[in-house]
Amino acid sequence: MDITVLGKYGPFPRAGGACSGYLLRSEGVNLLLDCGNGVLSRLQQFCDITDLSGIILSHLHSDHISDIMVLRYGLDILRRKGMWQERMPVFTPIQPEGEYEKMDYRDVFSIMAIGHEMGISIKDLSITFKKMVHPVPTFGVCIKKGSRKLVYSGDTAYSDDLVSFVQGADLFICDGFFLDHEKQDENVPHMTAGEAARIAREGGVKRLMISHLCYKNNEKDYLEEAKRIFDNTIIAQEMNTYKV
Repeated sequence: MDITVLGKYGPFPRAGGACSGYLLRSEGVNLLLDCGNGVLSRLQQFCDITDLSGIILSHLHSDHISDIMVLRYGLDILRRKGMWQERMPVFTPIQPEGEYEKMDYRDVFSIMAIGHEMGISIKDLSITFKKMVHPVPTFGVCIKKGSRKLVYSGDTAYSDDLVSFVQGADLFICDGFFLDHEKQDENVPHMTAGEAARIAREGGVKRLMISHLCYKNNEKDYLEEAKRIFDNTIIAQEMNTYKV
């Protein structure tokens, strides 16, 4: 497996950047994790939209799904031109209902609801979901292929329950929106880079990738904070591809 970072910012991108989106590629599989603003244009530098095996949406906030609303137009146009006749599999929470209902557009998507501890398979990928701590239903994603394991947190506040979910992951892509000194309220729905590093250390993760970054923060500060706790930390770099 390898994974390409198409967008790493939240909830608003830096100039020239994009919000959350990751392309996971394995033998015969192109799987998109989240589809935030700016992701579709970049995706097409790696594969055609019709070559996607499916899309997983961690939750229905705009910085994770806004380009799905554009993708539906693209697929509809291709269908009208006779260039594509399938339905794109989309695995998604079903709330908030208003956002969920927008995806039901001209039958271009095959929409499947996801839930806590639910499992699915896409070819030789085994995928499980875990509910995260966020204002709307949000699910972390664990993807296994043979002995390799990738975990993507989506958006979440700190939770000790994450330790078992990430246990032994080869790569853990984690929401690290805040720096420790910025997080004045424990109820905010995102983690700090330091908190992500503690989860990685306690879960025996091999490599941690900090993502969902605030565009106003310095990436060196994220890296320094995390590395004090978990040395094998990297900061997500857009358009870079990483082996799992």
